[in-house]
Amino acid sequence: MYKNKGFGEAKPFAYYARIAEQCTKGDKKSQKLFNKLMREKDPQMNAAMANHMQSIYDNYACQEGSTMIKSTDYEPMNCCLCGARMETIHDTHNPEPLTPRTYAKEALVKGSPHRCCSKCNHEKVMPERVTDKFQKERVNVPNDAIDEEGFLTLGEVENSEENNAKWEKIKREVNEEDN
Repeated sequence: MYKNKGFGEAKPFAYYARIAEQCTKGDKKSQKLFNKLMREKDPQMNAAMANHMQSIYDNYACQEGSTMIKSTDYEPMNCCLCGARMETIHDTHNPEPLTPRTYAKEALVKGSPHRCCSKCNHEKVMPERVTDKFQKERVNVPNDAIDEEGFLTLGEVENSEENNAKWEKIKREVNEEDN
C-alpha cells in the first residue's frame, strides 16, 4: 500500500481515483505514478482504476449505437464455455470465434446465451483469436516471440515490411470487430 513519506498513513481512495481519471486523460505524471503503484501491486490503485474503467464503460453504453450495456441493466448469466456464474457485466466477453459473435446488448435484448467469463476469455478465446488471425495472414512468428505463458511479445515478431503490413491489417480488423 502507498504510504506518505515519514508518516506511514495510507492515502484516501479519492487520491487514487484522481490518478486513475488523470491517467486515462493522458496526464504523463499520473501515468508514471499509476505504473509505479501497479508494479507495487497497490490494491487501492487497482480498485480505483477498475471503478474508473467501469464508469467509462457505463457512459459508453449510453451512446447511440453502442453494443454495450450499463452495469445496472445486466442480468447475471452463466458462461457458455465453462458454466461459471458471471455476476457483473464486466466479467462477460464476446466468445467469438468459439461461438457466434454476441455483444452484451444482444445477449440482454435477444436473450442470447453466447457470453463467456473472463477466465475463458483469457484462456480459450483470446489464444484462439490470435492463432486464427495469424494462420489466416501467415505472419512469421519465431518461437522466441511467444513468452512462457503463451502470449505473443510483439516486439520480437520478425520485423519486415510484409509482416508489418500484415500486422497492421490484423490490428485494424480486430479493432473493427471490437467496435
